[in-house]
Amino acid sequence: MADYVKSTNFAVKDSLTTGNPAKVVKGTEIDVEFNNIASAVSSKLDATSPTISGNIIVTGSVTANSLVVGTQASKATINYSTNAARTLTVPAVAGNRTFAFLDEAQTFTTSQTFTADQTIGANLTFTGNQRKLVAPFDGAHQNVNAFSVQNSTTNGGTVLGLIPNGTNKSSGFYAYTSSTDQLNCNYGVFYADNNQIKVGSDSVGTGTTTKLRFDTDDFERITIAPTGEVSINTSTASNTALKIASDGRTYSLQADNKILFNDVYGNTVGATNRAMYIDNGGVIGGLSSTRESKTNITPITNTDWILSLEPVSYNRKLKNNDDTYSDVASPNTEFGLIADDVATVRPEICVFVNGKVSGINYEQLISPMLKEIQKLRAEVESLKEKVNV
Repeated sequence: MADYVKSTNFAVKDSLTTGNPAKVVKGTEIDVEFNNIASAVSSKLDATSPTISGNIIVTGSVTANSLVVGTQASKATINYSTNAARTLTVPAVAGNRTFAFLDEAQTFTTSQTFTADQTIGANLTFTGNQRKLVAPFDGAHQNVNAFSVQNSTTNGGTVLGLIPNGTNKSSGFYAYTSSTDQLNCNYGVFYADNNQIKVGSDSVGTGTTTKLRFDTDDFERITIAPTGEVSINTSTASNTALKIASDGRTYSLQADNKILFNDVYGNTVGATNRAMYIDNGGVIGGLSSTRESKTNITPITNTDWILSLEPVSYNRKLKNNDDTYSDVASPNTEFGLIADDVATVRPEICVFVNGKVSGINYEQLISPMLKEIQKLRAEVESLKEKVNV
């Protein structure tokens, strides 16, 4: 924009003597001045219609509720008459530069620093790869650097939403452990799509997946190891599918098909109890003895085979860590039968695993022994009658 510059000093002509040719005001001089004025006016901004088609260069401060450069005495407002893309370019200068954008989507192609609260009236678009928001809020929450999101409505709840784009039906939040290489590290993830909502621990590239941990009161309550073991109220789950610790006791379902209840051996049950059984499908429960639950009910007649069983005493062998039997014997002497021998007499009362005899159902001996006692009682009564005759 050109400023008006006066070419002729008409006031000087008044001091010249009469007859001096320079005292005469020439038409060409007046014409030059009007041309200069017309040129300056045509290059200036019309306040009633401030439309600018070229560049604006500001060398100082404009303080009339409009654009301010170099000071924050007032806010800067820039209005566009169309929705076409616009770019605001600011040269690199020392100190912070603060912008407040309203009403239109904004595109940032360079780093921006905000030193105070900003009101964004439309979408923010970051171009390029791996762009990020950096929030150096030292000690903002619990002495931890934090990026804060807050509802602008007083007493209003705050919700941070992750919204899919277009026809995509998934969104997620990923927390990485590397500040420089998100393609080779472990990370935490909250992910949702039409089929699932996932909370997990994962890794990418050369990263190593770590345990997934759920806390209350800053204590580790539930832990899922990378290999799938689950711990509740305990930080360890070695060789365990599920491990629960409570009141000083530990309960676990171990990966080698064992169930562990520590301290249960010395625990005394109440007056009401029943025997527990495990069927060949691994289901644990009790047995019913009602007539409704049984079929092919036949009285026992032959119990002579009981006399073929050989009761013995023995000490059990202790087991090694690999579940094999050691040469070390338990100091406790027990009484019973040998399953291998019983299987040759009455295999029905033996337990077989994978076709190999493994144990004895001792409760199966009760009814045959009861029948044998009844037979003996009948013989005793018969002998008594004969003696009394």
